Amino acid sequence: MSILYLKLPIMQNLHKKMIIPLAAVIVMLTYLSCQKGLIGDVTTITTPVDDITQVNASIEGYVTNENGLPVNGAVVISGVAGTSTDNKGYFRFNNISLSKNNGFVKVMVPGYFTGSRSFVTNAGRVNYVRIQLIPKTNIGNIDAVTGGTVTLPSGVSVSLPAGSVVNATSGASYTGTVKVAAAWINPVSVALSEQMPGDLRGINSSGGEDGLQTFGMVAVELTGSGGELLQIAMGKKAIVNFPIPASIASYAPSSIALWYFDENAGRWKEDGAATKTGNSYVADVSHFSFWNCDAQFPLITFSATVLSTAGKPLVNAQVRIRRTSNNGAGYGMTDSAGYVSGKIPSNETLVLEVLDQCGAIIYTQNMGPYTSNVSLGTITASNPTTTLLTISGSITDCSNQPVTNGYVQVYINGRYYRTNVNNGNYSITITNCSTVLSFTVLGVNNSTNEVSSPQTVSIGSQNVVVPVFQACGTSILQTIDYTVDGTNYIITSPPDSVFCSITGSGTNNFNYVGGYNTGSTRRITFSFTGAVTGTGNYPINYMTVSQVDSASIITTSPVVTITQYGTTGQFIVGNLSVQLKKLSDNSIHPVSCTFRMRRN
Repeated sequence: MSILYLKLPIMQNLHKKMIIPLAAVIVMLTYLSCQKGLIGDVTTITTPVDDITQVNASIEGYVTNENGLPVNGAVVISGVAGTSTDNKGYFRFNNISLSKNNGFVKVMVPGYFTGSRSFVTNAGRVNYVRIQLIPKTNIGNIDAVTGGTVTLPSGVSVSLPAGSVVNATSGASYTGTVKVAAAWINPVSVALSEQMPGDLRGINSSGGEDGLQTFGMVAVELTGSGGELLQIAMGKKAIVNFPIPASIASYAPSSIALWYFDENAGRWKEDGAATKTGNSYVADVSHFSFWNCDAQFPLITFSATVLSTAGKPLVNAQVRIRRTSNNGAGYGMTDSAGYVSGKIPSNETLVLEVLDQCGAIIYTQNMGPYTSNVSLGTITASNPTTTLLTISGSITDCSNQPVTNGYVQVYINGRYYRTNVNNGNYSITITNCSTVLSFTVLGVNNSTNEVSSPQTVSIGSQNVVVPVFQACGTSILQTIDYTVDGTNYIITSPPDSVFCSITGSGTNNFNYVGGYNTGSTRRITFSFTGAVTGTGNYPINYMTVSQVDSASIITTSPVVTITQYGTTGQFIVGNLSVQLKKLSDNSIHPVSCTFRMRRN
């Protein structure tokens, strides 16, 4: 089985523990194909790609580890905005600036390769992503002077020629032990769409955008004996072996385009070719990041609006588009207006199917072939055949007045749902495929930046009326107040973006705190080490501020002082004071900071 991974601005394939926002979400179109007929001559697209045009939109997402469990405190970055995941692995950006053609979010956790997702941004809507992190496991050591090869059980191998490694920061030749961390992303794995970086759209050698069919990806990172990041020296090449799964080996082409992932651009970029040798592709690479063997094909944009027989939008309905040539299929989800839109293969006969959230097909039609962008307009599908659960009620402020500017968030069976309030009232209808007997709901008052305590509600019928509760008492405001060269700057969330990743285990644990305002004129990030279990001093190992870019800390034994350490959901309060030396001119800049951040 081969997987083609494309992108629709709505949502990824269903998963039992997926977060599904009520608002518009993002579709990751993942094609699964088990037959020949995918590979052929492809006309290279040379239309310049516009990744510059910006729109405002929101992002919701969920981050898991290699075992599918939520990752708490992961640092999440999108453009100049930053945040961190909560104890359910959930994060959200509200109304930030994103590339219209290539929105991008990345996730950083010590001990894992950087996770990321790219998508075609739906302006003014909530774009959804789900990311599974890949452990950064050391697969072996190579002597930098003599070179050598290390191999994974999967068949992935990495070979370094003699004298081919340099310090990635300074460019100086490295002659010690090279630690090789590597991972294979199986192209036939059902987890591909969550594990791979970006999405499978690439910038070809002519500068155009292609859809990609992957035959396997490899992530590699080189570090020295002191933990320093290493890279391949200029003019040198390493050799990477990509195993080809038996189920797709018969139609793997003898030569295939090679692509690397550009983490700054959030894009796969064509760079050379790989040659089929036995049951593997072998390629020379000039640097290490994620590398990918892909066949390419042209794309078009598709859209439709799905309504019920009563004329109501079908929210979070699964949309599946199958390729008749090989029975490959892509999946997406409708948004709160029943709308679905994104990229699909061009010039192919396809079948569109609409499924409810429990997997029952409620609509089907033939479509294509199309050679240009297409809208199917309005589709009327049967009502879902499974149980619908309607949750309604009202929330008030501290004066028992209706909340007029706020929202309610529902958490049920491992999924988040969110809906705005109207004069204090709310109502949300979801498809309930499980047998859970309760859910959790909380309310947020945007006018006062206050949140309710979580309310646990039992499910007694298909229409659950939640007792009135208050969004009152707990502030959602988080602040970083810092001074550089005597000038004060304040970052406050909302509306600014902040992130706080502080954990309580591991003596060498790295903790992160940071914040960005919407225009990135105010930005500060710092990290410190140690297991934070309460108040005290912890060693700072990194800091950057927008007012003094490219600087190093020169303060002797710098520390951050934690003065308040609340329980999960409460606040961490602290302060620090250091001196930075700007690398370009050696000027000295004093920086002090106080912060109040919510603990996930």
